[in-house]
Amino acid sequence: MTLRQTGRTTRLLARAVQLSTDGRAVYIIAANHAEVVRLRSLLGDDDHGIKIETPESPGNVNWSTLTLRGAHPNCVVLVDHYAIESRFSAVLEMLHAFDAPSAVTYLLAACKAVLDPNPCQLDHHGNCQAHGLDNPCGQKLLREAIDKVTGA
Repeated sequence: MTLRQTGRTTRLLARAVQLSTDGRAVYIIAANHAEVVRLRSLLGDDDHGIKIETPESPGNVNWSTLTLRGAHPNCVVLVDHYAIESRFSAVLEMLHAFDAPSAVTYLLAACKAVLDPNPCQLDHHGNCQAHGLDNPCGQKLLREAIDKVTGA
């Protein structure tokens, strides 16, 4: 299961800006050219001197140390999660192949077990008449949580 909209890329960009502000030379590795464009747009007009590259474009990424071979020691390499997931999907699959079920897995099963398949029916006050619950309806919140976790 891959969680989306968790803020990882936002936090990565914030860290990159902070490192650049602190005087570090920052490279971000993105999965592909489309992701380079997307990350640059998220960074905005002031790129803070941050370089965003594909894994192939600098040509000297050392994946074992997350450094650029031959680069100045002041250089920092950050890798976006999508680049990791794309490039090392088989390794990540193996890493998690024998994990015990997580608390999220158990909570998701519990949420699904108590979820009413019938849709909410809101009255003019916004209270759910189908489930007899106030606003917001607990069933609506369950459905939104399940959708968020499962990416639906």
